[in-house]
Parts: sequence; structure tokens; C-alpha cells
Amino acid sequence: MFFPKNILALEDDRVTGTLLEATLSQAGHSVRWVERAEMFFQSLKALSPDIVIVDNVPDSRCRETCAALHEKFQHQLPRIIVYSGSESEDDILSYYENGADDYISKRYSPKVLLGRIEALGRLDKVESHQRKTLCWDGLVLDASSKVARLDGKSLLLTPSEFELIYLLVSRSGKVFSRREIIGEMRNMKFSVSERTVDVFITCLRKKLGTIGSFIKTVRGVGYTFRVHSSDVKVVEG
Repeated sequence: MFFPKNILALEDDRVTGTLLEATLSQAGHSVRWVERAEMFFQSLKALSPDIVIVDNVPDSRCRETCAALHEKFQHQLPRIIVYSGSESEDDILSYYENGADDYISKRYSPKVLLGRIEALGRLDKVESHQRKTLCWDGLVLDASSKVARLDGKSLLLTPSEFELIYLLVSRSGKVFSRREIIGEMRNMKFSVSERTVDVFITCLRKKLGTIGSFIKTVRGVGYTFRVHSSDVKVVEG
């Protein structure tokens, strides 16, 4: 089944931008391509995209664009995919640190990016029907909308951050290795290293406040949400 997405792309190279727009549009997605960050941010409110694709442009680097998206969105964030020619590990980790959900190297054609977008669409659709809402001590994880709330207030989590905290809370008490986390989180499998998991954990702890202290590091193994599983309330969707 096809799940069309509303996509906003930031790309200053006209050849790449034209090919990107054509590839995604021909597949049935609604695509707006802009060349400057100023126009990109002006387009956000009007388009309400499901996915944004960003690259380094003269008026904004990828990490800056990702960080600015988090500052500007007060509710649920679109999924942020960095499509860039930069392949250094430090650069890629900085994208995740600033809120990117995924990274794809430009050495892969837009067809690979299209495949990734459509795979994410299938996962989102399946998981929204299959998964349940979890509640623990003021933390509510709404699986259908992928929105997290703490004491009634929405938390500004990226889709990948939501996936990670949902995984840990849904199987609280279990210790996950970094490799297990990558394997369990299907939307993180592409271009994700074990160091990336550490970045997501650090970001989650900051955003969750006191609740974040229950995400424990098990030295030499990985991470766990250290509460008794019976204390986590499961609500049918």
C-alpha cells in the first residue's frame, strides 16, 4: 500500500534539487524544493510537511537547520532527513545531536532516499495501528500520534527519540545493548552507528528532566529504563 508524504526539501544545488523533486514527485509524493534556508522556514507553516530533507546551503548548515526546526516547532516535529555529501562521522553525529532522524549520503541517488521515505511510511502506518499508549508517573507515550507528554505538557521529541523512549518504557527493566536498540528500532537502521544511540540517549535524558534519570547506563552492556514493568500502564489505542 502506498502512503504519500508531504515533503519540503532544502537543496541549493539545482541539478540535485531538480532530480530530487522529480524522483519523489513521480512516485506520488507532494514535494516543495527550495534553495535557501530563509525560504525553507517561510514555507514550513504553509506546507506542514511530514518530512523535511536538508542539506548544507550558503545561509545555513545542516546542524543549524536541524536545531532551528526544533526551536520553531511547538508541537509534533516532521521527520528530519539529512541528505548531504559530508560523510565524516563527527558531522553525521552532529546532525543527530541537533535533532536529525536520519542521514543518507549523497553518494546514493535520490532513488535510495525515495526507498527510505516509503519504508518509513509503511512503518508509521503499521505501528500506529499495532501499538498501545504507555503511561508511567506523569509520562504518557501516545503510540498513534507519536506524541510524548509529561505532566500534561507535550515534549518536543523527534520521531526517533520517541521510538527510543517507547522501546525502553515498553520493555522497562530489560537491558538493551546499543546494537539491540538499532535492531529493534527499524527506522534507525540506515546509517546509524552505536555512537548515534549514545547521542539519542543524551538528548532524551535532557528532554525528559527528572524522568530521564530512570534511563540507566549499564556499563559494558547498554541501557535500560529502570522501573518495574508492572508499574507501566498500557492503554488500548
